[in-house]
Amino acid sequence: MAGVREVVGPWPALRVDANGAWKPAEAVEAITALSANDLQLVEQPCSTLEEMAEVRARVEVPLAADEPIAGAADVRRAIELGACDAVNVKLAGSGGFGPARDALRAARDGGIGAWLSSTLDGPWGIGAALQLASGERLSLACGLATLGLFDAELARALPSPRTGLMAVPHGPGIGVEVSDSALAEVLVEEIH
Repeated sequence: MAGVREVVGPWPALRVDANGAWKPAEAVEAITALSANDLQLVEQPCSTLEEMAEVRARVEVPLAADEPIAGAADVRRAIELGACDAVNVKLAGSGGFGPARDALRAARDGGIGAWLSSTLDGPWGIGAALQLASGERLSLACGLATLGLFDAELARALPSPRTGLMAVPHGPGIGVEVSDSALAEVLVEEIH
């Protein structure tokens, strides 16, 4: 992390995601050591919200919950436990646009930050998440630039990020148009 911070300078913000790998004592030790690198936050240092609450009480770096967050009730529980300063909401993991919006609003109403990230969604999921992020005026950087991980025409249905930003699609629906040839390339089975 020190090397990354040295190369990029004071911006962009740096985040660390442990994906729940640390026990509370390990998390406190690791986060304390990494804190010298001006981290924006540490995402999911431990696997449970209870463990995260224990860590949050002992570190200065903000924590974010990810895997335990599937909807608004989970966000409210995280706030109740004092487990985090922000939540990572996933459109698919929340059950769609409406439930993800409710989770984002629960975070805002509870005084914590929130952002959206992709679960390797296709262009429609990314387009919907971009619409939601814009509509909810999220200020934390979202993790939605995952289409470039796919080697298919479908992955080019949305423009690639420019200077770290993705444009919100315009047009009917969520603004994502995909050609028949792009669909045919990834079609597994067509049911009539």
